Amino acid sequence: RLVFELSDPMDVRWDIYTLGGHRIKQVRQQFPSGGPKILQWDGRDTEGDEIANGVYLYVLRGSWPDNGGHDAKQTGKLVIMR
Repeated sequence: RLVFELSDPMDVRWDIYTLGGHRIKQVRQQFPSGGPKILQWDGRDTEGDEIANGVYLYVLRGSWPDNGGHDAKQTGKLVIMR
C-alpha cells in the first residue's frame, strides 16, 4: 500500500515500473476530499501474477477535478520483500 496526504480532492494514478522501465501495474482512484489517503495494491502485475522480490519504481500523479492545467507528480522507489 502507498500512504500519502492530499491537500485537495484529486484523481490519483499510481504507476509501478520495473527498473528497466516496463510498467507492471496501474492503480487509479478518485479522492473526493483532502487529507491522509491509502492506495491499496495486492503486489500483482496486470496479468494477475505476483511480482518478484526486488526494487521497483513508481510514479504517483494527481490531477484536480477541474484540472485547470495543474497536476501533481511524485516519483520514488519501492521494495518488495516477502
